[in-house]
Amino acid sequence: MITWLGMHERNKLAFWILVCAALVIICVPSTILLGAFERYEQFLVGFGPPIRRPAKTRSMPHDSDRGTAATEPKFEFVDFQLRDSKAKKVCLVGDFNHWKPETLFLAKLSDESWELTLPLPSGRYRYRFWVDGVERVDPGNKTPAEADPVGSHLASVKVVK
Repeated sequence: MITWLGMHERNKLAFWILVCAALVIICVPSTILLGAFERYEQFLVGFGPPIRRPAKTRSMPHDSDRGTAATEPKFEFVDFQLRDSKAKKVCLVGDFNHWKPETLFLAKLSDESWELTLPLPSGRYRYRFWVDGVERVDPGNKTPAEADPVGSHLASVKVVK
């Protein structure tokens, strides 16, 4: 077959065939792997196609208060504050989150102070604090407490204008 080549030329040819084969074995998977890393990086940075479904708000708790007005409600930022030096975790429940605990957490500002700011449309809201799993009305609210929607506990009232 390659009888016309001498021993020295056959060794050179075999060497270069092995080098080319090694390059192909190394480069092809590396190119595929690098392409996969580039696609992943583009996805993380935001250039790749997103795998997200568009979200749509179906209802808001204040829809019944709005009536049939076509304008969007104006939101006011409302502060909820509690002073409790022994609390480890404080949550807020009320009309604005359908009385679901552990959805709105207050941030600890100092050794005694907890605070949360919520954007709320104008209206009247009943709420309570959950301090380490125990329900409590807002001691800093001067408005008289009233029954919650279920009627089993008292709730503080905040009016947003």
